[in-house]
Amino acid sequence: MPRTNLSMSISADGYVAGPHQDEANPLGVGGKSLHGWHIGPEKDHPVNQRVVSDMMDGIGATIM
Repeated sequence: MPRTNLSMSISADGYVAGPHQDEANPLGVGGKSLHGWHIGPEKDHPVNQRVVSDMMDGIGATIM
């Protein structure tokens, strides 16, 4: 049976976006830095590649 995956980064203090979130800034002001391990240059680090690979193995659908 296919699995569904929800990809979400959460900071240590519980935030998932920066302040002033709106249509122009869906991740909020500065929110991309929270997700850098997955969408920024850090995504090429071997540890981050392994985490993403393990997370996506066997996924039938992804919600982002």
